[in-house]
Amino acid sequence: MKKRTLYKITNGLDSWYVVASDPTKATNTLKEILDKDDYGASSKRDAKTIEVMATEVITDDTPFHLTSNRLVVVPSEESYTQKEVGELLQTFMRLVDLAQTDPEEARRQIETAQRRIEKK
Repeated sequence: MKKRTLYKITNGLDSWYVVASDPTKATNTLKEILDKDDYGASSKRDAKTIEVMATEVITDDTPFHLTSNRLVVVPSEESYTQKEVGELLQTFMRLVDLAQTDPEEARRQIETAQRRIEKK
């Protein structure tokens, strides 16, 4: 199974976070979505930069380390709305950024979130 990667793609419109198996698929898919929705000026839809933000961890016994930018994709029986997925990715990216400057605070926030989830 090919690992998926979280890419940050910046174009003339904004920065976008896309999970895909390779950067070409990520940029092509984003462009297709923007073209389909006629989002912004067509001349600004092409990717200017693409950064690897995180790589998916596939095995259950691999530890999750924010500082090494690994992305954990959890299969679920539940389905999430596009908005919920976007919010989850934004939270993940905020924690990745926080881990770069304050790893202990990022760890505390993750542990707090885990305790809330366990209580549900």
